[in-house]
Amino acid sequence: MGVNDRDYGRDPHAGDRWKLDSGRGSGSWQGGGGAYGTPPGRLWPAVCKYLIIINIAVFVLQIILPQVTSWLDLDVSKVLKGQIWRLMTCAFCHDPTGIIHLLFNMLFLGWFGRPLEHKYGSKEFLGFYLSAALAASFLYMGLNLYLGRNTPMIGASGAIMAVVIMYAMFNPRQKILIWFVLPMEIRWLVLLYIVFDLYPVLQMLGGRESSTGTAHAAHLGGLAFGYFYVKRNWRLEPVMDLIYKPKSKSERVRSAGKKEGRQEKRIDEVLEKINREGIGSLTEKERKILTGASNDLRER
Repeated sequence: MGVNDRDYGRDPHAGDRWKLDSGRGSGSWQGGGGAYGTPPGRLWPAVCKYLIIINIAVFVLQIILPQVTSWLDLDVSKVLKGQIWRLMTCAFCHDPTGIIHLLFNMLFLGWFGRPLEHKYGSKEFLGFYLSAALAASFLYMGLNLYLGRNTPMIGASGAIMAVVIMYAMFNPRQKILIWFVLPMEIRWLVLLYIVFDLYPVLQMLGGRESSTGTAHAAHLGGLAFGYFYVKRNWRLEPVMDLIYKPKSKSERVRSAGKKEGRQEKRIDEVLEKINREGIGSLTEKERKILTGASNDLRER
């Protein structure tokens, strides 16, 4: 019962409303506003939008260049040889022989990811999503190593499962429509996912063959990560700041000032050379510096 195995739609009678408490990351919501509780007028926050675009772009590349899948999938033997990027890139690939796998993963990301991104902020949500993908990959890889297998994996389902369980923990009684017909509270849907993913993993641990090709261990890794993220109140923005922290306005002003100072010094040196040796002595690089300075003056 993977993400790609079921159709979901919103319960049109779940007429609740969004509520955001004061302080960043302290909000809660009960449906309403936009799709699955998205605040009115804020339907597409940046991270969800670009994650969907990237997944679709990679999917198109997989169709045009079949070797892309083998470059990016989670092949345990290749990861052990140092190709660690596969732990992350596999979460941006989908089955190129059909669109259902991609379609429902991206629908889930759109439905449930948007209100979470509004709640936590784009940087924190991106850290959560990428960390969930890694947790899914590590659990899948660990199971393969334990069983002595090497079955490559692709798909964003592990990260999507983390998004779904986190949303469900904030909105346990919100109803969705399975196959667009059968209403069910999302907490029971998540419980079904846990049961259907755990059962084949237990079978494999017991020495029995699993008859499905779904990466159940990856799903469980995502579910576990999403659960503990909420229960333990983890925050990943400090980690994201270590990777990338945009310059503050004052830092940008200081940086621009230093750059302008260096440029002025080069111009002064060129002008001094003209005064000593004449304009014919300038190198091509020095002429470009002078031309650039002249253009800047005209634009001002």
